[in-house]
Amino acid sequence: MCNSEIVLYPDKVLRTQTQDVVDFFSEDFLSLVANLQNTMDSYEHCVGLAANQIGSNLNVFVADASKNKKAESKYGNILVVNAKILLQEGMEVGREGCMSVPDLTGNVHRARHIELMGQNEFGETITLKAFDFEARVFQHEIDHLNGKVFLDRVHSSRDVFSRKRYK
Repeated sequence: MCNSEIVLYPDKVLRTQTQDVVDFFSEDFLSLVANLQNTMDSYEHCVGLAANQIGSNLNVFVADASKNKKAESKYGNILVVNAKILLQEGMEVGREGCMSVPDLTGNVHRARHIELMGQNEFGETITLKAFDFEARVFQHEIDHLNGKVFLDRVHSSRDVFSRKRYK
């Protein structure tokens, strides 16, 4: 399986609404799933990756909030297809970074608790309830699938910072 290059902001694919997956058994879909997972896994500090970050227009993301040592994760490494947020509660500000915006981080308001519906890799409906950091990761990836980056959610330029570089 190959790893894809990360699409960098302001590439237009990051501003494009993704399309729902309808064929869960196509070679293209199965290849995308493997590629997303391999690409996320190849970056030590990457806790989530949306399909459009590797150039696909499909509504798919992978996430693993457990890669952050400070975070509690209920789901661990997970793939979500055709994700839609059903409920958001309890807003808070947190610092976010993004593989597609490698030089910046920002303070972003997100819900502390979310419920989302989607499908797994077999097309079966799943409902997830996520809290705190894991909820933030899921919201960040769903924003990507809706053509948004975290910079769209910062309130002012004072909430954007140069990113610490990982070795």
